[in-house]
Amino acid sequence: MEKVTVAELLPILENTSFKLDEQPYSSLFKIYQKEFLDVSVSTGLIHSDALALADDGTPVVTSHRERKKRICKCKENGITDCKCDRYFSQPDCDIGWDSSRDCYYHGYDLYMLVDSHFET
Repeated sequence: MEKVTVAELLPILENTSFKLDEQPYSSLFKIYQKEFLDVSVSTGLIHSDALALADDGTPVVTSHRERKKRICKCKENGITDCKCDRYFSQPDCDIGWDSSRDCYYHGYDLYMLVDSHFET
């Protein structure tokens, strides 16, 4: 996959129209709106009359490999490459590509949302 900078991508996207319901990620936007934006506006964390939001996501590395251990007796029986089930101590971790660091990671995805509105 070829790397593209935001400066290169933005002029292409500015002239493109998107219908949210036709996008494969539309359900994520709906969850984002319902669980974060709507709740933040209703609790006063975000001011809808002066909306100034920024958000970002980043991988949070928890280890450099999956944390798992055998639950079978294959190793004791001399079988070193068994395909038996394993116990995973962090089963909800992701394995993915961190494009900003050019490496694979094992961990969680952290998403941050900031409202830059402030009163003087």
